[in-house]
Amino acid sequence: MMIHLIAGLLFLYLLIRFIFPLPLKRGPKIAAAVLLLAVSQQHLLTRSLFGSLSSPEIPPALIAVQGWMFVSLLLLFLLVLARDLFLIGAWLFSAWLLGRKKSRDAFSPGRREALIAGLALIPSAYGVY
Repeated sequence: MMIHLIAGLLFLYLLIRFIFPLPLKRGPKIAAAVLLLAVSQQHLLTRSLFGSLSSPEIPPALIAVQGWMFVSLLLLFLLVLARDLFLIGAWLFSAWLLGRKKSRDAFSPGRREALIAGLALIPSAYGVY
């Protein structure tokens, strides 16, 4: 079974920039990484198990959950990317223009990650509903 390249890259980026910095122990991080990998490869898994994404054997509730999870993955990626770009911009502004050596974060990493996850899950659930 081959991993889809684009979804695999989304998984790697979110693994490094979202899952690893979470203030959790190793077990929950591994569980979150496995779940993230399954969500990122859901098109491949569905095609392997059911033959097609539009197969009549797939229950409608499963299709809705798959859509919700994949849209959540995409929104999570966009929000983490926007956060990283903002943090790079803020670092450049404070380091180069203001001459500061170290800048402080607006939120702690755990709260910031929870906010980003909520901002990805809630609108995607509403969109699939």
